[in-house]
Amino acid sequence: MKKLFQLLWLLAAPYLLASCSDDDEPAPAPYAALTSSVLFSKFTNNGYIPSGRASEMRVYSGDTLRYFFRFDSNQGIKDLKVYDNLRGRDFPLVVNRTASSVSGGLTSNEYELEYIVNDSPMQAQPGQEIVLTVEPQEANGAVYHNPATGKPFEVKFTVSASSEYKGVKLYNYWGEKRNSLTILDYRIGDSQPQTLVNEPGLTPFAFLTNKMPPRDWLDQRFEHSFTSGPSMGEGQVAYVKVPAAARNWSQPNQIAAAMKQYGPEKTEVNNVQAGDIYAVRVRYPLNNSWVIYGLIEVKSIVDDGGDTHTGNGHDEDYMEFDIKYFPGYRY
Repeated sequence: MKKLFQLLWLLAAPYLLASCSDDDEPAPAPYAALTSSVLFSKFTNNGYIPSGRASEMRVYSGDTLRYFFRFDSNQGIKDLKVYDNLRGRDFPLVVNRTASSVSGGLTSNEYELEYIVNDSPMQAQPGQEIVLTVEPQEANGAVYHNPATGKPFEVKFTVSASSEYKGVKLYNYWGEKRNSLTILDYRIGDSQPQTLVNEPGLTPFAFLTNKMPPRDWLDQRFEHSFTSGPSMGEGQVAYVKVPAAARNWSQPNQIAAAMKQYGPEKTEVNNVQAGDIYAVRVRYPLNNSWVIYGLIEVKSIVDDGGDTHTGNGHDEDYMEFDIKYFPGYRY
C-alpha cells in the first residue's frame, strides 16, 4: 500500500508543481489607454482644417463636433462618461458605445459623442471656454486619468464671435471712389487675416465689387448690382437671397443650410433693392484657404440717376451694407 501511494505521488507531482508554479506567476501589470479623434464639420466626413493650422480652428454656436474615443484596459471596462462645464456633473452627455472586443485579456471599447455647441439652456458666450471632461471607467469603477497630468482628460475650445461691419459702402464702377471689399486669408497691410478690407479700385480677389453695367461704355449710370473679383474663379463666391429673419442669425450653420434651402446660388446679383439680405460663401483660390460664411444686408442705395458723361449727375453713387461673417468656417 505504501508503494502504491508513492507511485501515485510521483504521477501527480508534476501536475501539482505546475499548478503551484502558475499561481506564483505575477499578475499582468495594469494597462489602460485612451485615444481620440474629432471631426469639426457636420456636413462632411473629414471636416476642414488646413494643414498646419489646426490651432486656429474656430468654433461657433450651433457647430456639431463629433468625438471618437477608444478605451483599452486589461482591468475590464465599466463605462465612459463625458461632462461639460455648462451643464455640470449632474447632466452627463450622451455617449454611444459603437464597438467592444476582448482579446488576450485586453478589453477595447469604442465610443462616439456628438456635441452641439450651445444646444442647452446654459449658453457659452463668444470668448468663453467650453471644457469637456472625459472619464473612462475600469470595471471596478476607477476613473482612468491622463498619465501626463494625473487628472481626468479634458477637451477645451473657445466659442468664437462673428466679424461685423456697419455702413460699408460699395461705390459705382465708373466713379473715382470705386472700390472692392476683400476678406483675404492673409494679412493685408496692417489688417489681420480674414479682416474685411476696403480696397481702392477693382481688385482681382474681391468678394464684393460693383458689376460693370451691361450697357454702352458711355452710359455710366450706377448699376445696382454686385459680383466678385475676376480672379476668384467660378463658384468661389456664391450669393443667395434669404428672408429678412436672417439678420438675426448668429450661427454659420444657419447660413450654410439656408443657401441650400433658398438657392440656387448665384455668382452675381442684379437689381439689388434696399432691405435685401444675401447669404454669401467665400473660399479663396489659395492653398489652405478657409471657407467663410456671412450675410450682406443692403441698408440703402444712394443714386442720383445720372452720370458725369451726360452732365446730369455724378458717378459717386453707392450701395451701403451691413456685413456679418464667420471667419475660419469649414463646410
